[in-house]
Amino acid sequence: MEKLIKYDPIWIEEPTHADDVCGHRDINNALKKQPKTKCRVATGEVAQNKVIFKQLLMEDAIDFCQIDAGRMSGGPSEIMSVMLMAAKKGVKIVPHAGGVGLCELVRQYSFIDYVCFTGKIRAEEGQLCEATDHLHEYFEEEIVFKQNDKKIQCYMPNLQPGYATMKADSINDYSFPFGKHWKDKAVIGDELDEWAKKMRAREEQRANEILKACDKVRAEEKEKADTLWRSTMFAAGLGLGAALSWLHFKKN
Repeated sequence: MEKLIKYDPIWIEEPTHADDVCGHRDINNALKKQPKTKCRVATGEVAQNKVIFKQLLMEDAIDFCQIDAGRMSGGPSEIMSVMLMAAKKGVKIVPHAGGVGLCELVRQYSFIDYVCFTGKIRAEEGQLCEATDHLHEYFEEEIVFKQNDKKIQCYMPNLQPGYATMKADSINDYSFPFGKHWKDKAVIGDELDEWAKKMRAREEQRANEILKACDKVRAEEKEKADTLWRSTMFAAGLGLGAALSWLHFKKN
């Protein structure tokens, strides 16, 4: 990083193994000792739960917390617990985005972070939200960006309810391996076409095995039910016969 300081980077992202909390802490502490830079460590986009973030925050291993809305195992509740911990430590939330649907997923968290946790817009300190300007056409409400008076691109809030709702046609076209896209050899090429065919054959085989197993279970359950019904009718017949015999005996 000493060679990169002259370029004045805002952060260094995931400079060591993603789960190496101590390594991130040591690098962040070393950067804090460099008087010529404000560059700090950013990580979190592959963290799957709040415990990893708790450790990163407790060790002062990060100054930029890169939550990933598509990877966090607990969904919105888990993500907002991380945002609360980050706010308590004064660590800036910088959501990871860029892939298919990530921009649609994270914009709400940047708004929530501002409204509920920090009440500050710290763009000059590097508190940003990653973004990309492609692949939005596959969603019901595409991302809209507008430039503010400081020439910073800003996410606009969604106008319709929903959380990165993908269009039905997009799902049907691109779902692997049965989507229309994966059956177009001219588009995907010979190698992927062969792979997709193998995967379709495998999934169809699995489906047939499951159907056969279900048919077997249904047949067994039907046999049990029929046996129970016959046993019940037999017992009821014996009971009825005994009752009639008793009535006949009593009458005579």
